[in-house]
Amino acid sequence: MPNLCPHQHGIAMAVTHLNAPYGAIVSPSDLIESLSQGELRAASPKAAAILSYLFIEVEPRLVMRCAMESGSSLLKANQLYSDTIKGGAPRSALWESSIKALL
Repeated sequence: MPNLCPHQHGIAMAVTHLNAPYGAIVSPSDLIESLSQGELRAASPKAAAILSYLFIEVEPRLVMRCAMESGSSLLKANQLYSDTIKGGAPRSALWESSIKALL
């Protein structure tokens, strides 16, 4: 995956998992930017749609790792989660229970 630092293995894993059924649509930059801003930020509507399922498709521990690797925070990651819910993505009971004690 291009444009990744050696310490961004979690981001690479999450992006690879999200892209598995579709091919290379979501980029590491899409995930980094979204986590950093606390809202969906993707290069294309298709990438945004796939990324909106981050909290359903990727286990909370890996999402939290991605937030740290991207220089973001758990608060911003949770804001991204809220943004995906507002956009129509399903809720993730696993994310909600994992983040509850940390915020």
